[in-house]
Amino acid sequence: MSNKPSSRIFAGLTVFLCAIVLLISLAGIVGAWVGGRALIDASLQLLDGIDRTAETAHVAIGRVNTGLTQVNAEVSSLEATTAQLSQNVNDKGLVLTLLPQGREDALSAKVQQFMEEFNRVREVVVSTIDLYRAVDALPFVNLPKPQGEAMQKITGLVSEIAAAVKEIDARIVEVRSNAAGAISKVTDALGNAKDRLQKIATELNALDAQLLAVQARAAELKQTIPVAITVAMILITLLAAWVAYTQIVVMRGAWRKLRARSNSLDAAIPSVDVAG
Repeated sequence: MSNKPSSRIFAGLTVFLCAIVLLISLAGIVGAWVGGRALIDASLQLLDGIDRTAETAHVAIGRVNTGLTQVNAEVSSLEATTAQLSQNVNDKGLVLTLLPQGREDALSAKVQQFMEEFNRVREVVVSTIDLYRAVDALPFVNLPKPQGEAMQKITGLVSEIAAAVKEIDARIVEVRSNAAGAISKVTDALGNAKDRLQKIATELNALDAQLLAVQARAAELKQTIPVAITVAMILITLLAAWVAYTQIVVMRGAWRKLRARSNSLDAAIPSVDVAG
């Protein structure tokens, strides 16, 4: 008989603890679905932002490439002119006809427009790359990594183009003044500019391809992340439901024992007759 009070205490404690675990399990199920939906919505908004910034950067790089094409066309035109003049370098009239005053201004104007557009685009691209890196640092996110150093390299090449154009302008002035070897110097300066323009185009196209790869990966994640989170929510629900079920089973057993001991104690108490 001495162990009956302790048995009742143990059964009561079991019911209490099982009730707490049951409530935690039910709260876990609710939290999994509420938190999961919030996580899905936040992930989709973030990925939509990446998609939009990628598209903005892609369009911006396209504008830079357009300006680059115009500069390249002007350089090619000057190359054709100098090639023609190299056969008649002493023909002053031909020189002034093919390279009139201000002929080089067209190239300078296009380079200036190109540089202004590039400076605007650079801020967009750098901000986009910074955003990608921040998102890629999140758990379970794996995005292609655009090389931020590419913009620094392109910026350096653009500065070299500006210097090359100044040299071209100076050499064209020398051609008009019939300086010795001026045509070959213009040709070399134009070749140097063409080389820099080609490198810029290569770097821009590579960077654009990297940004498009990130955009494609973001679109893929928009499809897979909701599925993955939903599967995780279902697994958490099943686990919590199993835990809740086991607690209910234990609670029922402990409650039956508690009731049985209570009934046995009631039966053991003798009845007392009260004489009238």
